[in-house]
Amino acid sequence: MNKNNLIILILYFLLCFNSSYACNLLEVGIGQDKSSIENIFGKIPDSEFEKGNFYRVEGVHEHVGQIESFCEDRNIFGNASMSVYIVDDIVGALKIEKLGPSKTEDGTKIDGDFIHKYVELNFGKVDTEDRKWPGYKFWEMGDKQIFYYKSKKIDNYIEEGVVVTNEKYFDVLLANEDVIAKD
Repeated sequence: MNKNNLIILILYFLLCFNSSYACNLLEVGIGQDKSSIENIFGKIPDSEFEKGNFYRVEGVHEHVGQIESFCEDRNIFGNASMSVYIVDDIVGALKIEKLGPSKTEDGTKIDGDFIHKYVELNFGKVDTEDRKWPGYKFWEMGDKQIFYYKSKKIDNYIEEGVVVTNEKYFDVLLANEDVIAKD
């Protein structure tokens, strides 16, 4: 193999590795200080809520970021938003949620089930008889929990997303709970 082919081969593997690493939900530092994800979200303001022995669900700060800062290839998730949930300056969860149909630059609608395909490729099959079945599924991946959901609302809007969290911080996603005791 000549030197040029070797260089091209090395560059190819580096680009492929960086692309997949950048879009990997399992690399998100759940339970770590919020500074661990500032490379994705930029500077996250300090918590305005009192720290202590309890997490107050109302005290969870949801910070919205650009999906491109997590995954340069926007086509992986389609038309989606990304949010991180911070409690006591700790990363509790990261959510990617479908915003609506994806479109090309000229406005043509793209039929694609982007989040669903990403989830099946990375975490496993969504076990439903009909792949459009509105439901949810959990996966345990090491110390992380992956939560995929897809449901059809009354107005036929499809709500779909994927969340990475862990057992300790899953409660940051619950808006109806008052107080959750810390271990």
